[in-house]
Amino acid sequence: MSPDVRSELRTGLAVIGGSLVAAVVVGILWRAITPLPHLVTRSDGVYLTGGEPEVAVAADGWFAICSATAGLIGALVVFARMRRARLGPLLGLASGGLAGAVVAWRLGVALGPGNLRDTAKGLAANTQFNGPLKLSARGVLFAWPLTSTVAYFALTAGLEPKPGPGGDKHGQRFPITVLRPGYLITEVDETFVKLDAGQLSADEVRDLHFSSSRWRQGYDGTSVDAAVAAAAAALETTPSRSDQDDESARRSLG
Repeated sequence: MSPDVRSELRTGLAVIGGSLVAAVVVGILWRAITPLPHLVTRSDGVYLTGGEPEVAVAADGWFAICSATAGLIGALVVFARMRRARLGPLLGLASGGLAGAVVAWRLGVALGPGNLRDTAKGLAANTQFNGPLKLSARGVLFAWPLTSTVAYFALTAGLEPKPGPGGDKHGQRFPITVLRPGYLITEVDETFVKLDAGQLSADEVRDLHFSSSRWRQGYDGTSVDAAVAAAAAALETTPSRSDQDDESARRSLG
Protein backbone atom coordinates (compact mmCIF):
# COMPACT_ATOMS: atom_id res chain seq x y z
CA MET A 1 0.00 0.00 0.00
CA SER A 2 1.47 3.35 -1.07
CA PRO A 3 1.96 6.23 1.40
CA ASP A 4 -0.71 8.28 -0.40
CA VAL A 5 -3.27 5.51 -0.04
CA ARG A 6 -2.43 5.07 3.64
CA SER A 7 -2.77 8.81 4.16
CA GLU A 8 -6.18 8.87 2.46
CA LEU A 9 -7.28 5.88 4.53
CA ARG A 10 -6.20 7.51 7.78
CA THR A 11 -7.99 10.71 6.81
CA GLY A 12 -11.20 8.85 5.98
CA LEU A 13 -11.11 6.92 9.26
CA ALA A 14 -10.50 10.14 11.19
CA VAL A 15 -13.54 11.74 9.54
CA ILE A 16 -15.69 8.70 10.35
CA GLY A 17 -14.52 8.78 13.96
CA GLY A 18 -15.34 12.48 14.24
CA SER A 19 -18.79 11.85 12.75
CA LEU A 20 -19.53 9.17 15.33
CA VAL A 21 -18.52 11.51 18.14
CA ALA A 22 -20.75 14.23 16.69
CA ALA A 23 -23.58 11.69 16.47
CA VAL A 24 -23.74 11.53 20.26
CA VAL A 25 -24.37 15.28 20.39
CA VAL A 26 -26.94 15.07 17.59
CA GLY A 27 -28.81 12.23 19.31
CA ILE A 28 -28.98 14.08 22.62
CA LEU A 29 -30.05 17.31 20.92
CA TRP A 30 -32.74 15.56 18.88
CA ARG A 31 -34.15 13.99 22.02
CA ALA A 32 -34.07 17.31 23.88
CA ILE A 33 -35.88 19.49 21.32
CA THR A 34 -38.33 17.04 19.74
CA PRO A 35 -41.86 17.05 21.22
CA LEU A 36 -42.94 13.61 22.36
CA PRO A 37 -46.39 12.14 21.68
CA HIS A 38 -48.83 12.68 24.55
CA LEU A 39 -50.74 9.53 25.46
CA VAL A 40 -53.53 8.74 27.88
CA THR A 41 -54.60 5.43 29.33
CA ARG A 42 -58.21 4.34 29.04
CA SER A 43 -60.00 1.30 30.34
CA ASP A 44 -59.85 -0.20 26.85
CA GLY A 45 -56.29 0.80 25.89
CA VAL A 46 -53.86 3.67 25.29
CA TYR A 47 -54.74 6.62 23.04
CA LEU A 48 -53.01 9.72 21.68
CA THR A 49 -54.24 13.01 23.07
CA GLY A 50 -52.98 14.88 19.98
CA GLY A 51 -52.64 14.19 16.29
CA GLU A 52 -50.22 11.39 15.45
CA PRO A 53 -49.23 12.78 12.00
CA GLU A 54 -48.11 16.09 13.53
CA VAL A 55 -45.98 14.30 16.12
CA ALA A 56 -44.36 12.07 13.50
CA VAL A 57 -43.60 15.01 11.21
CA ALA A 58 -42.06 16.94 14.10
CA ALA A 59 -39.78 14.05 15.05
CA ASP A 60 -38.65 13.47 11.46
CA GLY A 61 -38.25 17.18 10.76
CA TRP A 62 -36.15 17.89 13.83
CA PHE A 63 -33.95 14.91 13.11
CA ALA A 64 -33.39 16.13 9.54
CA ILE A 65 -32.50 19.62 10.79
CA CYS A 66 -30.08 18.36 13.47
CA SER A 67 -28.37 15.83 11.21
CA ALA A 68 -28.12 18.19 8.22
CA THR A 69 -26.58 20.85 10.46
CA ALA A 70 -24.05 18.32 11.70
CA GLY A 71 -23.26 17.36 8.10
CA LEU A 72 -22.70 20.98 7.09
CA ILE A 73 -20.45 21.70 10.08
CA GLY A 74 -18.55 18.48 9.44
CA ALA A 75 -17.94 19.42 5.80
CA LEU A 76 -16.63 22.85 6.83
CA VAL A 77 -14.29 21.38 9.44
CA VAL A 78 -12.99 18.66 7.12
CA PHE A 79 -12.50 21.15 4.29
CA ALA A 80 -10.60 23.58 6.52
CA ARG A 81 -8.38 20.96 8.18
CA MET A 82 -7.92 18.19 5.63
CA ARG A 83 -8.15 19.74 2.18
CA ARG A 84 -4.84 18.33 1.02
CA ALA A 85 -6.42 14.88 0.98
CA ARG A 86 -8.90 14.13 -1.80
CA LEU A 87 -10.82 10.86 -1.72
CA GLY A 88 -10.43 10.12 2.00
CA PRO A 89 -12.45 13.10 3.28
CA LEU A 90 -15.23 12.53 0.76
CA LEU A 91 -15.64 8.84 1.59
CA GLY A 92 -15.35 9.63 5.29
CA LEU A 93 -18.09 12.25 5.08
CA ALA A 94 -20.41 9.94 3.15
CA SER A 95 -19.96 6.77 5.20
CA GLY A 96 -19.38 8.58 8.49
CA GLY A 97 -22.46 10.72 7.93
CA LEU A 98 -24.68 7.70 7.37
CA ALA A 99 -23.20 5.84 10.34
CA GLY A 100 -23.51 8.96 12.49
CA ALA A 101 -27.16 9.39 11.52
CA VAL A 102 -27.93 5.80 12.54
CA VAL A 103 -26.10 6.23 15.86
CA ALA A 104 -27.90 9.52 16.57
CA TRP A 105 -31.27 7.94 15.76
CA ARG A 106 -30.76 4.93 18.01
CA LEU A 107 -29.32 7.05 20.82
CA GLY A 108 -32.23 9.48 20.71
CA VAL A 109 -34.70 6.61 20.87
CA ALA A 110 -32.80 5.02 23.75
CA LEU A 111 -32.83 8.29 25.72
CA GLY A 112 -36.55 8.72 25.29
CA PRO A 113 -39.35 7.00 27.17
CA GLY A 114 -39.21 3.22 27.05
CA ASN A 115 -41.48 0.73 25.36
CA LEU A 116 -45.09 1.92 25.23
CA ARG A 117 -46.53 -1.27 26.69
CA ASP A 118 -44.04 -1.33 29.57
CA THR A 119 -44.60 2.34 30.36
CA ALA A 120 -48.39 2.06 30.39
CA LYS A 121 -48.38 -1.07 32.52
CA GLY A 122 -49.66 -0.39 36.02
CA LEU A 123 -50.92 3.14 35.27
CA ALA A 124 -54.43 4.07 36.36
CA ALA A 125 -57.09 4.96 33.84
CA ASN A 126 -57.05 8.53 32.45
CA THR A 127 -53.34 8.90 33.26
CA GLN A 128 -51.38 10.96 30.73
CA PHE A 129 -47.77 10.21 29.86
CA ASN A 130 -45.24 10.73 27.07
CA GLY A 131 -44.82 8.11 24.39
CA PRO A 132 -41.52 6.92 22.91
CA LEU A 133 -39.53 8.91 20.35
CA LYS A 134 -39.82 7.41 16.88
CA LEU A 135 -38.45 8.06 13.41
CA SER A 136 -41.21 7.42 10.89
CA ALA A 137 -39.48 8.37 7.61
CA ARG A 138 -36.19 6.48 7.49
CA GLY A 139 -35.15 8.50 4.46
CA VAL A 140 -34.15 11.39 6.76
CA LEU A 141 -31.15 9.26 7.76
CA PHE A 142 -29.58 10.35 4.46
CA ALA A 143 -29.85 14.06 5.30
CA TRP A 144 -26.48 13.99 7.08
CA PRO A 145 -24.33 12.30 4.40
CA LEU A 146 -26.02 14.15 1.53
CA THR A 147 -25.57 17.56 3.14
CA SER A 148 -21.94 16.93 4.03
CA THR A 149 -20.92 15.60 0.60
CA VAL A 150 -22.76 18.32 -1.34
CA ALA A 151 -21.26 21.03 0.89
CA TYR A 152 -17.78 19.55 0.52
CA PHE A 153 -18.13 19.42 -3.27
CA ALA A 154 -19.31 23.04 -3.33
CA LEU A 155 -16.40 24.21 -1.20
CA THR A 156 -13.76 22.39 -3.23
CA ALA A 157 -15.29 23.53 -6.52
CA GLY A 158 -14.97 27.13 -5.37
CA LEU A 159 -11.20 26.71 -5.07
CA GLU A 160 -10.49 25.72 -8.66
CA PRO A 161 -7.86 28.06 -10.09
CA LYS A 162 -9.36 30.77 -12.29
CA PRO A 163 -7.95 31.24 -15.81
CA GLY A 164 -5.88 34.39 -16.03
CA PRO A 165 -4.76 36.50 -18.98
CA GLY A 166 -3.48 34.38 -21.84
CA GLY A 167 -5.15 31.27 -20.47
CA ASP A 168 -2.67 30.81 -17.62
CA LYS A 169 -3.94 29.64 -14.27
CA HIS A 170 -2.97 31.56 -11.17
CA GLY A 171 -3.07 30.34 -7.60
CA GLN A 172 -1.18 27.09 -8.18
CA ARG A 173 2.18 27.79 -6.56
CA PHE A 174 1.17 26.64 -3.05
CA PRO A 175 -1.69 24.76 -1.33
CA ILE A 176 -4.89 26.77 -1.05
CA THR A 177 -6.48 27.42 2.33
CA VAL A 178 -9.86 28.78 3.37
CA LEU A 179 -11.25 29.46 6.87
CA ARG A 180 -7.68 29.47 8.16
CA PRO A 181 -5.06 32.24 8.13
CA GLY A 182 -3.23 32.41 4.83
CA TYR A 183 -1.67 34.89 2.40
CA LEU A 184 -3.34 36.70 -0.49
CA ILE A 185 -2.72 34.76 -3.67
CA THR A 186 -2.16 37.80 -5.90
CA GLU A 187 0.47 39.28 -3.58
CA VAL A 188 2.39 36.03 -3.29
CA ASP A 189 2.26 35.33 -7.04
CA GLU A 190 3.45 38.82 -7.93
CA THR A 191 6.30 38.59 -5.41
CA PHE A 192 7.50 35.23 -6.70
CA VAL A 193 7.38 36.48 -10.28
CA LYS A 194 9.81 39.22 -9.24
CA LEU A 195 11.87 36.67 -7.34
CA ASP A 196 12.08 34.39 -10.37
CA ALA A 197 13.20 37.35 -12.46
CA GLY A 198 16.00 38.13 -10.01
CA GLN A 199 14.53 41.49 -9.00
CA LEU A 200 14.72 40.93 -5.24
CA SER A 201 17.76 40.73 -2.98
CA ALA A 202 18.18 38.41 0.00
CA ASP A 203 17.45 41.25 2.44
CA GLU A 204 14.28 42.20 0.57
CA VAL A 205 13.12 38.58 0.58
CA ARG A 206 13.71 38.26 4.32
CA ASP A 207 11.64 41.40 4.93
CA LEU A 208 8.66 40.20 2.89
CA HIS A 209 5.20 40.47 4.49
CA PHE A 210 1.94 39.39 2.91
CA SER A 211 -1.63 40.39 3.70
CA SER A 212 -3.83 37.88 5.50
CA SER A 213 -6.53 36.07 3.52
CA ARG A 214 -8.72 34.88 6.42
CA TRP A 215 -12.26 34.01 5.26
CA ARG A 216 -11.02 34.12 1.65
CA GLN A 217 -9.01 31.87 -0.61
CA GLY A 218 -5.33 32.18 0.12
CA TYR A 219 -2.04 30.35 0.05
CA ASP A 220 -1.11 28.19 3.01
CA GLY A 221 1.11 30.40 5.17
CA THR A 222 3.44 27.63 6.31
CA SER A 223 4.22 26.61 2.73
CA VAL A 224 4.82 30.20 1.62
CA ASP A 225 7.05 30.98 4.60
CA ALA A 226 9.15 27.89 3.92
CA ALA A 227 9.57 28.85 0.25
CA VAL A 228 10.52 32.43 1.19
CA ALA A 229 13.11 31.20 3.71
CA ALA A 230 14.59 28.83 1.12
CA ALA A 231 14.73 31.61 -1.48
CA ALA A 232 16.48 33.96 0.95
CA ALA A 233 19.04 31.29 1.82
CA ALA A 234 19.68 30.60 -1.86
CA LEU A 235 20.18 34.28 -2.60
CA GLU A 236 22.69 34.61 0.23
CA THR A 237 24.85 31.88 -1.25
CA THR A 238 24.52 33.14 -4.84
CA PRO A 239 26.59 36.18 -5.90
CA SER A 240 24.49 39.11 -7.00
CA ARG A 241 24.56 40.34 -10.60
CA SER A 242 26.56 43.46 -9.62
CA ASP A 243 29.15 41.33 -7.84
CA GLN A 244 29.45 39.14 -10.89
CA ASP A 245 29.89 42.20 -13.10
CA ASP A 246 32.61 43.59 -10.81
CA GLU A 247 34.42 40.27 -10.81
CA SER A 248 34.26 40.12 -14.60
CA ALA A 249 35.62 43.67 -14.86
CA ARG A 250 38.51 42.88 -12.54
CA ARG A 251 39.39 39.82 -14.59
CA SER A 252 39.34 41.77 -17.83
CA LEU A 253 41.57 44.46 -16.36
CA GLY A 254 43.93 41.86 -14.97
